[in-house]
Amino acid sequence: MILSLSDNIIQKRFNRASGSYDKCCAFHSVAADGIIKKIDRRNNYGRILEVGHGTGLLTEKLSKIIRSQNIYAIDFSDGMAKILRDKKINCNIIQADCQKLPFEDSYFDLIVSNFTYQWVPNLSVAFKEANRVLKKNGQVIINMFGRNTFKELFYALTQVGMANEFILRLRTYEEIKTIINKEDFGKVNICVEEKKVYYPSAQEMLRWIKNIGANGLKRDFYFGRQLWQKFCERYEALYHEEAGIYATFEVISIEAKK
Repeated sequence: MILSLSDNIIQKRFNRASGSYDKCCAFHSVAADGIIKKIDRRNNYGRILEVGHGTGLLTEKLSKIIRSQNIYAIDFSDGMAKILRDKKINCNIIQADCQKLPFEDSYFDLIVSNFTYQWVPNLSVAFKEANRVLKKNGQVIINMFGRNTFKELFYALTQVGMANEFILRLRTYEEIKTIINKEDFGKVNICVEEKKVYYPSAQEMLRWIKNIGANGLKRDFYFGRQLWQKFCERYEALYHEEAGIYATFEVISIEAKK
C-alpha cells in the first residue's frame, strides 16, 4: 500500500480521493452541521465564500439555508469540483487556491471552511487572503484538524521503525492561534476538542485515511507486507477498546468577526 504526500501532489491526492470521499466522511458531515448552527440566519448575507468545498457536504447544507446563488465554493481539486457540479447545487463553483483568492477586496460577508486549512502550506498567507476579501463586520467560521489528530497513528509508525522524518505533522493549536491572531480580524474565538473515532481494525482505519486523501507522510512510502502486518498488530495492541480500534481527531474551531 502506498500513502503519499509531497509538496506538489496534494491536489492530485484529493483528485484521486474524490470518488470515495462522501462515503468516508460522516465525521466531516457532523462537523459541517456544527458550522451551520453557528451561522446567524437573521443576517442578510450578500456573498458567502466556502474554502475547500470538497464534494459539497457543507455546500449542500449551506444551500438549504442561504440562496445558493450567493454561495461561492472554491477548491483546488478539479475532481472535487466535478462531483460538486454533478450534484446540481446552483452555486458558483471556482477552482482556486485559498492562498491566492481570485476576488476583489471586501467581497464576502461570510467565509466558512470545513477541514481544509490544515493542508495549506502557508497558513499565514491564506488567513491574510481571507481577511482581505472579507467585508467589515464580516464573519469567519472554520474547522481545522490540529497536531494531535491521528496521534496514535504517528506513535505506532515510529514503534515499527518508521523514522520521524517521513511523517508530516499538522500545526499545533498554539501555532494556529498565533497565526490567526496576527491578522486584523477583530474578535477571534478559538476552541479545541479531541474526539475518538472507532474502526473495525487498523487496516480499515488506514484504508479510510487513504480513501479521503488525507495521510501524514511527506513523500511516497511503501508498506511492505511484513511492515504492514507489524504496524497493524502494534496499533491494535495499543489502541483497542470495546467499541473497536480508535483514533483521535483534534478539532480546532475558529470564529472571527472583522
